[in-house]
Amino acid sequence: MTLLRWPGLDAAPQSRPARYPVLAGVSAFKLRYLDNAGNWRQQWPEGRSASLLPAGIEIALTLEDSEKIVRFIALP
Repeated sequence: MTLLRWPGLDAAPQSRPARYPVLAGVSAFKLRYLDNAGNWRQQWPEGRSASLLPAGIEIALTLEDSEKIVRFIALP
């Protein structure tokens, strides 16, 4: 995985971002968010819940050798 960083917020159309490696050996990174009703959401915030925190977060990494690592984090 690579982090792309542009030199400014309002970069010119021809400007190129600097590339920084973040996670070596990772082919996919996904997040899901658990709302307070127990439903998984693909993005956060959603609609009126913009001021609320999710009840939990799922982090899923897929390594280049196809191994998948999934972690759940409960939020207070």
